[in-house]
Amino acid sequence: MVVKIYENDDRYKGDMKDGKKHGQGTLDYVNGGKYVGEWQDDMRHGQGVNRWPNGDRYEGNWKNNRKHGFGTFYYADGGTYSGEWIDDMRNGQGLNKWSNGEQYDGAWKNNTKHGQGIFYYADGSKYDGEWKHDKRAAAIKKPNPLGCSTMLLAREFIESLKWSETLFDTSCDRCYCTDCYHTGWKDVIDAGDGKYVIPRGWTRFGLRVDPVF
Repeated sequence: MVVKIYENDDRYKGDMKDGKKHGQGTLDYVNGGKYVGEWQDDMRHGQGVNRWPNGDRYEGNWKNNRKHGFGTFYYADGGTYSGEWIDDMRNGQGLNKWSNGEQYDGAWKNNTKHGQGIFYYADGSKYDGEWKHDKRAAAIKKPNPLGCSTMLLAREFIESLKWSETLFDTSCDRCYCTDCYHTGWKDVIDAGDGKYVIPRGWTRFGLRVDPVF
């Protein structure tokens, strides 16, 4: 067992080999942080617990000074992530819980939700499907409004106007009632070079436009 105080006042107590932290040991950082666990060639390597001065804590596997393998990260605000890590980032399967009550259980890639996963929103709704780089892969897809009472009622009104069917492009029809457009879905989505604000509670009917315009 060796006790060593470094020039920056960090304090190490544990096993050493050839002047390097190697084996089991504890490093008390001068800033208030602390690591207790396994070391290899002066780097955190193996099982260990790291505490940061802001209250964050990680318990799990390390490789070459990085979180790598399986481990649990406890955020200072009360959130947690428990799952797989690669090179200090969430990679693989894992469960992330946020302090506001939201949860994501699924695949991760480079710290982003990527692959198959389920997101549980704070309002009780959920999205179960594919994710790409932190975004739902099917975010702009809408359910088929056929059979929706809101859409059917709106179509009855349109038919009562007796306008020519050639004016309409039904492929662009959308319904934004709570049955067709989930409360947990985005309020604003990308639309070409701009943004489209979802008119919740409304229905939309597509119109044909002369290509000249």
